[in-house]
Amino acid sequence: MDIKKLRVSGWITLALAAAALEPILVKFGYRDALAPAQLIVLKNLTAAVIMLPLLGKVKAVGLAGFRQMILPGILLFTTSFMVFLSLQYLQVVLVITIVTTTPALVALVNCRLGRESADGKFWAGLFLCFAGVVLTLDYRDIAVNYLGVICACISALSSTFYRVKMEELTTAYSPVVCSFCTFFLQAILTLFLLPFVGAVPAQACALGLWLGLSAAIGNIAFLCALNIVGSTRISILTMLQRPLIIVLAAVSLKETINAMQLLGIVLVMLGVHLAQVRRVAEIKNSGLPC
Repeated sequence: MDIKKLRVSGWITLALAAAALEPILVKFGYRDALAPAQLIVLKNLTAAVIMLPLLGKVKAVGLAGFRQMILPGILLFTTSFMVFLSLQYLQVVLVITIVTTTPALVALVNCRLGRESADGKFWAGLFLCFAGVVLTLDYRDIAVNYLGVICACISALSSTFYRVKMEELTTAYSPVVCSFCTFFLQAILTLFLLPFVGAVPAQACALGLWLGLSAAIGNIAFLCALNIVGSTRISILTMLQRPLIIVLAAVSLKETINAMQLLGIVLVMLGVHLAQVRRVAEIKNSGLPC
């Protein structure tokens, strides 16, 4: 087996597992009457503490490199905060639907920057992925809150620019170092929330540990995969998260998969296969037309 493909599969699987856990943990937090700001504090400060053993690796970045991490750190903080806010006002299914538009936004930005060339086959595959995710979701009794929708849209936009920027930075610095720097910056931004958080119940510490652990592991895995395949491709591959959750629930919880969900899974798998972008630099080197 190709070592590169094996590495990508491993990082993507780890990133998907961590990303699938976060919305569930957030909902548990809301069930315990925790506020979005409290969950953000628990997540970001815990993740920063977990990543402290990586502090020695930051020396290679230098002050100039660290400055380049400031914008991604702010974007990642915005993404997380807006997702947490949207989950307070919207059902998870609607948040997932809005956030699922992120790969399309990433592809548009990368094409605009001249990094990639996306043809009709790519956009058809992307449409199949989106349609497949929608088919796997249960929209019964859905309620739309416009503030929640705005927060989810802002999250999708900030996530888009975070991914595009990180594709650039992970070519110059280690993905692990990039992840540590952005989480360190997130922790600094989180400190400004402390005066507005109030007392966090002691029983929430365990939830904070899981949130921080999933965030740290998920971000490192995501950036390692992004460094190998690019921001557009990794964004497409993360759309496998929803089918993965359904299959795991069917196996571990003995839940049944209905016909619409099965069709959705097939569409996502087919769409991921079709949605292949071409790197402009590679096309030029090969002498093929863009």
